[in-house]
Amino acid sequence: MKALLRSLLLALLGWAYAFGAEAAGPFARASVDTKGPVVPGQQISLAVDVFAPNFFTSAPQFPLLDIPNAVVTLPDQRALNLNDTVDGVDYSGIRKVYAMVPQVAGHFTLPPAAIPLSYRDDNGQTVKATVAIPAISFDVAAAPGALPAFAAQEVVVSQSLDRKPETLTAGDALVRTVTIFAENTQAMMIPAPDFPAPPGVSVYRETPRLADDAHDRHGNAGSSRTERVTYVMEKPGTYQIPAASLDWYDTAKHQTGQASAPAVTATVAAAPPPTQTIAPQLPPPDGSPALDQKAKRAIALLALVVLAAAVVYALLRFVWPPLDKRRRAYLERRAQSEPASFGHLLAVLDGDDAWTAYWALGGWTKRAGFRTIADWTATVEDGRLRARIEDLHRALFAGERADAGSQDFSELRQRIVAARRAQLSAKKEKTQRSALPRLNP
Repeated sequence: MKALLRSLLLALLGWAYAFGAEAAGPFARASVDTKGPVVPGQQISLAVDVFAPNFFTSAPQFPLLDIPNAVVTLPDQRALNLNDTVDGVDYSGIRKVYAMVPQVAGHFTLPPAAIPLSYRDDNGQTVKATVAIPAISFDVAAAPGALPAFAAQEVVVSQSLDRKPETLTAGDALVRTVTIFAENTQAMMIPAPDFPAPPGVSVYRETPRLADDAHDRHGNAGSSRTERVTYVMEKPGTYQIPAASLDWYDTAKHQTGQASAPAVTATVAAAPPPTQTIAPQLPPPDGSPALDQKAKRAIALLALVVLAAAVVYALLRFVWPPLDKRRRAYLERRAQSEPASFGHLLAVLDGDDAWTAYWALGGWTKRAGFRTIADWTATVEDGRLRARIEDLHRALFAGERADAGSQDFSELRQRIVAARRAQLSAKKEKTQRSALPRLNP
């Protein structure tokens, strides 16, 4: 009995190996690119590679990952094209890099996640498939002592003032702009520093500006958080505005640090008394002549100017805002319409950039009501058009040509115009045929 079971198992394994050798399918890989010990608050680069035989006919749809006790985002960066050979089969690959920030120490495992895609098999057919991200694991160690607010590779805090703080008078406002630049982290992970103020000074903070494509004065890439704070000096005196400090953990040196902008000493003088006074309007002495005609005309003209200004103010205050809102909404709808997207596609096809043409074609097909380029191509009867689109897919995703980024799209442009015209005519004819019959045939 055991011998029979062993023979059956070997036969099943041989069949599975033969089937896998005959029909190579897509697969995915995952790896943590960040090396060395990882602590809570440190950003980790998680690379996910998707491979398919031959070439992709549509880009893989990378999902958002939900990992407990971690913040995971997919930065808006261009995917990296890959090539690999596995068991004698050539694969085309696409890589996307996730940014993950664990909030606590412990053992982390990627959750189950599927990536839909489509590719061209050996028979020239488009195959839709789904691959699973491997459930890789990694550990996050607790740093000695209490961790600061966030971790990064380098943090620099700088500031600027809109005026000299020693030349202020009571009632003046001093605007302080503080910029926090950090490497190897995202802008949303940079905490807001405190901005306390001494008695006699009021503080007003604006909404911070976050940027993930910032550079410092040395050209290093990173993220930034810019805070704009206004200090209003209520009365005379000398005030010490505290430094803007931020504690952080250096992931390169594995130690805590502090970055800060220096304190500001403001000298506020008393406000000078007003130099201009309003003279009282005295009645004319008895026997003075009445206003002449020239003065009356000047008063009438002034009244007309004031009335016209009031009318203009009323128009700008009450009439123009709703009209401008409608105009902006109309322009927005027009910019997001299918004809506008098609016009953008034609303009792009006049050039020679393959990537720009691919994304413009995808955007227009979505505006036309199709989920992907392949869905729209399936409704087109022009074989030459389908062949040109397949050439574009092959040039971008198969890695067969060195000049994939520069092509001539004149024929593709002409056939897309013809296909759209035919589809619009068919839709119009169908609408006319579906109209109600005449009441008296």
